[in-house]
Amino acid sequence: MTDQDAYGGPEIWAAMAEFQKRAPVIKKAEVAEVESQRANFKYTFAGLTKVWEAIEDLMNELGLLYTAASRVRDIGGGQTRLVLEATVIHVPSGQRITADFPIQADSPQKIGSAMTFGRRYCLASLMNLRVVDDDDDAKKASEQEGLTPSQIAQGGPRKAAQRTQRPARPRSAPPPVEEDAPAPVPNNPGGPMSEQTRKKVFASVGDLDYTTREQRMEFVNRVLARHQAGPVGSSNDLTQEQAGWVIEAAEAEVAGPPMEPGQPAEGEG
Repeated sequence: MTDQDAYGGPEIWAAMAEFQKRAPVIKKAEVAEVESQRANFKYTFAGLTKVWEAIEDLMNELGLLYTAASRVRDIGGGQTRLVLEATVIHVPSGQRITADFPIQADSPQKIGSAMTFGRRYCLASLMNLRVVDDDDDAKKASEQEGLTPSQIAQGGPRKAAQRTQRPARPRSAPPPVEEDAPAPVPNNPGGPMSEQTRKKVFASVGDLDYTTREQRMEFVNRVLARHQAGPVGSSNDLTQEQAGWVIEAAEAEVAGPPMEPGQPAEGEG
């Protein structure tokens, strides 16, 4: 693979720029139901077929081809990892850009599900697709520009602020952090979470009524699914940004739903 293959070239970037200028806003119209020992929940998403149907004609018009295939990569130390290699090719020039998606699963069924998720995730990422809830529109998508994923999940800054109006239930103190402990790394959201953030994740999830590791990991992966992120086998595998999603979700669950106007606080009335 040449450098031009790896990083593209002027022809593919011109086609990509034209695609992003004309690409439609894609709505999440499909509902997934997840059953667990603790609770059942639903979330909406835009499936791979729906996403492709929305952009197929424009991709063909601009000479762009999307393909994804699994590869076994040598990661050193005698270990290998299954990854999905997604590629966008500009057919007239042969130039391409690629993205890798790690497959973390331990059964054929889970591998197939993870690969379907990865194909959709990489397609949306490479083509910079805008995917919004079914009752949203382009206006709402533009309003959400600049918000963090956690703010979007909570309905924006206003709703997130409402949550602080309800007195939080007593919670255990987080573990002490040495003064010289490294601070979180907000400018590297895709990198590994810092030690301070890891302790915060454990403390926040520990405040919830979960008694087993399986229940705690189920909560973590449920939060990741809301952000269309793949599951992890351990909370230590979270990125800095993903850890932030988990912390905010745990704190919101401990605090409970926001008070309605005029509703007395707990212990009043």
